[in-house]
Amino acid sequence: MIFKTQLDKIIIYNSHKENQFKSILVALIGFTLGLLVSSIAIHYMPSSFSDIEKAKELGIVSLSVLAGYSKSQETIYYIAGFFITLMVSLSIWTAWMVYSSKKCEPVKEENLSPQSPADLNRVNYGSSFSKANLLSLFLVLIAIFILTYNKNFFYSNWFNHYTFFSEEGQHLSYVNDILHGKRLYKDTFAIYGPLMEYPLALLMKIFTPSILISRIYTYSLDVIAFILIYFLSREIFLKRSTIIINVLIFLSFYFPVFPAPNGSILRITLALFGVLPLARYIKTKKLFYATVSGIFLSASLFFSHETGICLAISFFFMILSSKFLQEPAKAGIEMNFFLNFILGFSIIALPVILFLLHQGTFSYYLEASISYPEYVTLGFGGIPFPNLFIEFKN
Repeated sequence: MIFKTQLDKIIIYNSHKENQFKSILVALIGFTLGLLVSSIAIHYMPSSFSDIEKAKELGIVSLSVLAGYSKSQETIYYIAGFFITLMVSLSIWTAWMVYSSKKCEPVKEENLSPQSPADLNRVNYGSSFSKANLLSLFLVLIAIFILTYNKNFFYSNWFNHYTFFSEEGQHLSYVNDILHGKRLYKDTFAIYGPLMEYPLALLMKIFTPSILISRIYTYSLDVIAFILIYFLSREIFLKRSTIIINVLIFLSFYFPVFPAPNGSILRITLALFGVLPLARYIKTKKLFYATVSGIFLSASLFFSHETGICLAISFFFMILSSKFLQEPAKAGIEMNFFLNFILGFSIIALPVILFLLHQGTFSYYLEASISYPEYVTLGFGGIPFPNLFIEFKN
């Protein structure tokens, strides 16, 4: 309760225009001091790593390995510098805001609007199939198709030869192996989740193995992603015009660099949209949203596990912070949440895991999910990309 009261005071203080410049200035000062502290800390960190020798032993050949450039050093310095800078700048800004907002009085609960942007915009999730909502969705689908359709995406050697033989080619290779009886992750090393590869294999089995099927599948993933962006925009923004503008901004930047499932926007959007049902549960305590949260986490994990991990981390901090940001009567997460969350997670995860266990490939899937990031850290497919924190060391 004390934490929430202080947070209310900070928000009130920062809402006044005359205080916003001070807030930005303090944040910039904190950021500068954070960089200074990071440079000092990184200067005293180890400068030699054994990843180059290990990469050579494994037979990894890349520009970074040939140049003797340590990707592990780059990664460690970047992570350390990022978090040190963030913590120092955030600590300075928070200390200033706590000190400056002492005289502000928190707004009483009865004076607060309980409505979210979605509520103010009359988004009713219980009537998703109303005529107005279905008409809006239909118009959005038409706009998505008009603004994203490109004949070359389906019928040409898109972009360049590398994207066909490498990015697109690896998925076609996975599917070809599956259709010829090989087991993904055991007989063929694959770096992406089963929900990205097996649906494509199923489509080719139902229709016919062809590049066109693969590109239609990839394009469909992008369309689904834009629909999720539309629903997310309805939750965030107040005005319908702002919702449309936001979706159009996303659509205007759409340029499919390569027609492969791993290049689809859905990889990111699954995790981005997945935050929404958990936020809805924290606000309404409706168990339906707990179930949907679990569904999106499992879908994201088995589609592209790195984005799924990011969503899981977001869930952890959302659940943790909900205890401090709400009134005591509403704070915390109930046991029923975890039961429904696990139920939702199991709806997708359980069939996928059972299928991989039946194939005898589940352990190989876990190994591939862990080993590939390790190979990348050792320099596989990497180029020397010195960041600011490495320059601090030099």
